[in-house]
Amino acid sequence: MQLLNSLMAIRMLTMTAGESNGGVASEGIPFGSVTWFLYAGLSCFLVLFAGIMSGLTLGLMSLGLVDLEILQRSGTSSEKKQAAAILPVVKSSTSFL
Repeated sequence: MQLLNSLMAIRMLTMTAGESNGGVASEGIPFGSVTWFLYAGLSCFLVLFAGIMSGLTLGLMSLGLVDLEILQRSGTSSEKKQAAAILPVVKSSTSFL
């Protein structure tokens, strides 16, 4: 219920002067239509996806070369495989800096 109230408040705040009370703007996508919900859902998905990719990149780049080399030499077998896969990526990214 709060989501619906929030959406209605946003709609009221973004109405242009040319719109009548409760009407739809002559241009654009009408609020509440299937297309509006598709665009809103796609926008939310893209923002979340960008956040996830940013976090993963930050996590990958926070791994130091020394840490990865230590894991590659003295870690468990799965850690050795993972460090061996990530080490070339981190090495190539540090060459740009």
